[in-house]
Amino acid sequence: MQQNNDELPADDEHTGKRFEPQRMSSRDGEREITVEALLNATKLSVGKNEHLSHYLKRITHLALNGDVSKPLLKGGAIRKIQNLHLCPNLKVLYLYDNEVEVIENLDVVPELTQLHLQGNCLRRMENLTPLHHLEKLYLEKNAITQLEGLCDCLELQELYLANQAVPTDRFFTFDEDTMHSLSVRFSLLLIIDV
Repeated sequence: MQQNNDELPADDEHTGKRFEPQRMSSRDGEREITVEALLNATKLSVGKNEHLSHYLKRITHLALNGDVSKPLLKGGAIRKIQNLHLCPNLKVLYLYDNEVEVIENLDVVPELTQLHLQGNCLRRMENLTPLHHLEKLYLEKNAITQLEGLCDCLELQELYLANQAVPTDRFFTFDEDTMHSLSVRFSLLLIIDV
């Protein structure tokens, strides 16, 4: 049964059967966050008569990390951040050790307090502006070349940027506005081995 990832699967009104997550599957080779992946990425249990949309709204933590011993996706590591609008109360997102290339689509989870994106393929710190409640940001082991885009992350307390794969012909740089914003809030900013 194929489902459009942007829509919630509905209960079958004709048979009265509730939605069963195991009936959904991602196509081979896809590297995206499906509803099935969301359901498998949390420790919450679905209530006996709970509608899927209500269940997804209760999710506050998602573990979509690229743990090869417990693959969430048939196609492998996640490349695109999407479908998080289904979990509007999300506070902690683990997406480390995947193949995410762009920080995107996080405006739909404005209550996010922790974002774990270490070990991906990121080149820029972008699209973080809507995350006003972000407290911890993990970006180690990417290919980021500039500290930027954090001016509106007013609750940021911890930033991890170590071990960036900066090309040999470039240097890691610091955006002036971001540095000023962080200097007001941070008593210590430690960046090692960028």
